[in-house]
Formats: sequence, C-alpha cells, structure tokens
Amino acid sequence: MVGSDHIKIARGAGASAGDAQEIETRPVSAELPLLRELRAFIEHLKGGHPPKSSAKEGALLVNRIHELRRLAGLP
Repeated sequence: MVGSDHIKIARGAGASAGDAQEIETRPVSAELPLLRELRAFIEHLKGGHPPKSSAKEGALLVNRIHELRRLAGLP
C-alpha cells in the first residue's frame, strides 16, 4: 500500500461540491502509521521519549475499531 505525501484542503463556498475557491496543499508523512509507531517504541526502548499513548489506550482504540467493524458487518 502506498501512502500519499500530502493532503489537499479545499475552502470556499463550493468546497464540498468540488468547486473550491482555494486549495491548500500540506505535506504529511508517507510512512505507514504502524511502522512509525514501532519505530517510536524502539527509540523509547533505546532511552528516547515515551510513546504518545499507553498500552491501555491502544487496546481501547483497537477494541472500539473492532466493535465499529462488527456493527458495520465487516470482518
């Protein structure tokens, strides 16, 4: 899966219909989120900053996503 290296923000009266008066392009990391999380965790193990969220918060998020997928009838 290839990620994008930017997002486009459309502003103006017709932005939702594709007729934006202004389009702003902002760079974003193309690194896969899980890879970025794993890299941050490894750096923490080497003495770096602690992760932005705890294991408890991560587990809660995974459970909520699982429940949303179940409610939507997805595997």
